[in-house]
Amino acid sequence: MSARIGLRAIYDSGWFTMVPATVGVIALWYFTTNVLKVPSYLIPGPASVITSFRENWPSLAQESIATLREIIGGFIISVATAVPLALLIIYSPTFERFMNPLIVVSQAVPKVAVAPLFLVWFGFGEFPKMLIAALIAFFPMLISVTVGLKGLDPDMLDLARSMGAPGYRVFWKVRLPCALPNVFAGFKLAITFSVIGAVVGEFVGGDHGIGYLIQLASGAQRSDLLFAGLIVLSVMGLALFYLVEAFERKFVFWHHSQITPTA
Repeated sequence: MSARIGLRAIYDSGWFTMVPATVGVIALWYFTTNVLKVPSYLIPGPASVITSFRENWPSLAQESIATLREIIGGFIISVATAVPLALLIIYSPTFERFMNPLIVVSQAVPKVAVAPLFLVWFGFGEFPKMLIAALIAFFPMLISVTVGLKGLDPDMLDLARSMGAPGYRVFWKVRLPCALPNVFAGFKLAITFSVIGAVVGEFVGGDHGIGYLIQLASGAQRSDLLFAGLIVLSVMGLALFYLVEAFERKFVFWHHSQITPTA
């Protein structure tokens, strides 16, 4: 029985279904390069990319750690900024009317245009890349949390208040649990967008990181190393996404989206 439960957990986690998809992508990749004879400077073959991994794994590992720090830092900053702002928005209509235009403007400005300013203001370290990642991840995080906190059934609020529950208990026992599915949806969007933001920062003014390594490989016409960097970024993004999803299953197990049909 426990073995069946374990196998079911692996299947439900998404990793099991990802295996055939990965095999299919590799098969299509092999067919494109070896059967259709697409030039290697356009799409390198799997064998050359594997060779590039073997030859450059110290650099790939070192640059991956730097990019991972920027991703995690940007994610933390976006969450630490978006959640308090969402609370202020739902409890203060005046603050919402004041902040909405500023938030929209901050997202309408192209991030590639803002990135050089961050580099001028904060230097060429990892912190400006974290800020760029946070800026890109901030908006979906804010919208998800705000929608979740606002989407509570008014009857539930009225019931809790009619039973004499103070405001803080209404928040912790009613509003926050009902908002958790939206909050975790925001987490998953934010961690994914943080990967994009970190790479954008490295493209604009990086001297380390996977994005910087990809730029070097592109300039040297090393398509095999470029694809190796892209694969590392993809694996990092998938791992972080599924890590957040694992926390979601742990804390929001009661929600219908986490309940697997038995039949």
